[in-house]
Amino acid sequence: MKSIIGIFFFVTLWSASSSQSTDQFSDSIKRYQVEISKISKGYRDSLLNNPEYKALSEKIRSLNSLSDNYTAFMLFTSVYSIDFKKFNSDLFQSGFNPFSGNMISIGIGFSTKKKRRIFDIDILAIGLRKKITKADEKITINSSTFFQMTWGYDFVKSGKINIYPFVGLGLAGLDINYESPTQVNSSFTDISNIVINNTSARGSRIPLCYKAGIGVEYALINKSKSSGTILFIKGGTTQPFRKKAFDIEGVEYDPKFNFGALTFTAGFKFFGR
Repeated sequence: MKSIIGIFFFVTLWSASSSQSTDQFSDSIKRYQVEISKISKGYRDSLLNNPEYKALSEKIRSLNSLSDNYTAFMLFTSVYSIDFKKFNSDLFQSGFNPFSGNMISIGIGFSTKKKRRIFDIDILAIGLRKKITKADEKITINSSTFFQMTWGYDFVKSGKINIYPFVGLGLAGLDINYESPTQVNSSFTDISNIVINNTSARGSRIPLCYKAGIGVEYALINKSKSSGTILFIKGGTTQPFRKKAFDIEGVEYDPKFNFGALTFTAGFKFFGR
């Protein structure tokens, strides 16, 4: 028992000593870091207040404001044409009202321009859902696009206006979903006959598409600054390399939407130069 108490006492003393030693090291490191920060701040302030440094920095800012190169974050809205003719004709026989209008999405991305080359990456665009109902039945259509990349060449070398044809690739998804109320068997005997009717169905496709069209940009910028906002509009087409039907529970159904035959995008690029 005495030996156990002795060991415990020794370990306690050793831990306290180690902790004190560690605290001393930590305090020393913090003190040295503070001294280094003071020295760094002194050199930085000296550099920033140097007249020659200020003059050169001002020349760089002035030249950047005259450049038409940029790197930007994009926020945009896209409108995709869609043909509901066959789909509505099919639904008419079941008593549904027709779909109408175009598919609209809101997205984000990045853009860069170097010399006359403009490269846009639409990271993600989420579509606004379309819906029709009949009693308790509902049909919805959703659209979305992913990683759409376009490359363009500016015909107008200007810090204010860009006009450029573009081509690119990307993924464009379309979902159709039919929902109806689930009927439950109140006299069920086991899990296999609790649900007696569930006719909901869903289909989706995400084909690889090619993009082509023309874009126009106008820079909203103060001449004394090297950053600002660009208003842009793009029009063209977004079409799959291979048109596919929807696979719904192993059954192929093609409503012939011809989604994206005409595509228009408008938005803003928040850029720096």
